Amino acid sequence: MIEAKGLNVGNIYNRKHGKGHTETIFDEEIISAIFNDTSSEYALNDFDTIPLTEQHILGFGYEAIQELATDLIEKSKVPLIDNVALLVDHLQTLPVHKLQNLYYELTGEELKKSE
Repeated sequence: MIEAKGLNVGNIYNRKHGKGHTETIFDEEIISAIFNDTSSEYALNDFDTIPLTEQHILGFGYEAIQELATDLIEKSKVPLIDNVALLVDHLQTLPVHKLQNLYYELTGEELKKSE
């Protein structure tokens, strides 16, 4: 189950369906339904975080996590550690939605799946 704080439009979570799951990108409608519509088909306990994988890095338009880390350092609006290897180690431990939130907080840009 996910926590309500930190939910943002564009975040990617796994939505549970029986024994399976589907990656779901949160939009305003889903977030509104979770918090405002008790009869909704959406509830917080229907969603789980997603571990970051190479497929997600590729989906965000990067060839490797090192490339994403370098881009994050270059675009950051706040001073960051300039050690790419150290940042890569940290990023690899984050679930997808937390990477998206961190990227936005540091750059002011959304980290979305490439079209």
